[in-house]
Amino acid sequence: MPKITCPYCRNTIGLEERREIDHGLILDTLKSGPKRFTDLYNATHLCRKTLSLRLKDLCKTKTVVKRDDYYCLNGAYRHQDGKNMFIRNMGRNFSAVTRNLRIVALIMLWLIPSATLAFALMTRPAEIKVVTQPPIASFTISPNPQPNTGWEVEGAKIILKTTVVSFNASSSSDADGYISQYIWEFGDGSSGSGVFTTHIYSFPGRYQAKLTVVDDVGSKDDAFKEVIVYSQPTARVYLQIPEIKEGSNITVYIMVASIENLYGWQTGLTFNPNTLECFSFEKADSPPDFNGTTVYGYTQGIFEGSEGASLWFPPRINNVDGVVSPAGCTLVGDTPPASGNGALAKVTFKVLSTGDLNIRLINVNLGSKNGEEIPVIVANP
Repeated sequence: MPKITCPYCRNTIGLEERREIDHGLILDTLKSGPKRFTDLYNATHLCRKTLSLRLKDLCKTKTVVKRDDYYCLNGAYRHQDGKNMFIRNMGRNFSAVTRNLRIVALIMLWLIPSATLAFALMTRPAEIKVVTQPPIASFTISPNPQPNTGWEVEGAKIILKTTVVSFNASSSSDADGYISQYIWEFGDGSSGSGVFTTHIYSFPGRYQAKLTVVDDVGSKDDAFKEVIVYSQPTARVYLQIPEIKEGSNITVYIMVASIENLYGWQTGLTFNPNTLECFSFEKADSPPDFNGTTVYGYTQGIFEGSEGASLWFPPRINNVDGVVSPAGCTLVGDTPPASGNGALAKVTFKVLSTGDLNIRLINVNLGSKNGEEIPVIVANP
């Protein structure tokens, strides 16, 4: 038998012995698991032709099996040292596992028509959604100096131009985090930032002030308030309503603020006839005094001291529909006009119940001595 030199021990051996050594190298390498041809080539250091021949020999004897591109052990073999070694039949076990899985899948599909969907839902990674509450935007507006009572009309703030207006967003909140940004838009093209800020409106008009708050996760909320800017002081007419008690009589005063050169006035009102019954509508002399404190600091009716120099036009009271037709009062002769703050009229009601009173001023007109109409803001509750 031809002899060759072993590349590992440098001894002269027969070809048959060399074949057994090569087989042992391959089998020892496959003990750690399936290997590609390249992996075996790098691990055994056999030349490619020799490795290919040895793998064919081992596959022919079914000592090694080839699965796709992998070689793996199959059964038992006898190494050249004569010791028996057991190698797990990986291919056979793999086939058995696959077969068992197929049987289980068929049973599931037979017993539960929706087994495929259920399996997909069970194996799909759970999606965790973090639900956060958005912030709540809220703010207040305060002019400095603040006008007299009656400066708010149905939620709109009344100010004079060039007045410093303070904006306060401290009432904004975020239940599950914190507010990171306060963004202001004043409605006249100007903007600001921060919890507190100030602004001056330079021109008369109606402006929509907007606050945007942004929380720590980027959620937003907006709040709006209307601002009405006048170029000069404007009279305001509003109601002063006392505490309501069922079965009692109350006197509601119709007040005027920031008036200049008032010579005559007219106003009516409506009310809820289910909760109120109107007894009288009279020209005011002095405003009410609650607990020893004169309401809003006004000490007299706007025409008080002008008795005998004024004309009074009483209204008509309709308790069925809850309407008081316009009443009026005007100065006469050379009586000087009135300016400042005071009461125009007083209206007496009986409280039938404590529901919605819905008292509202209607047909309000103020006039100067020369007959010109005086601009007025009516502040209904």
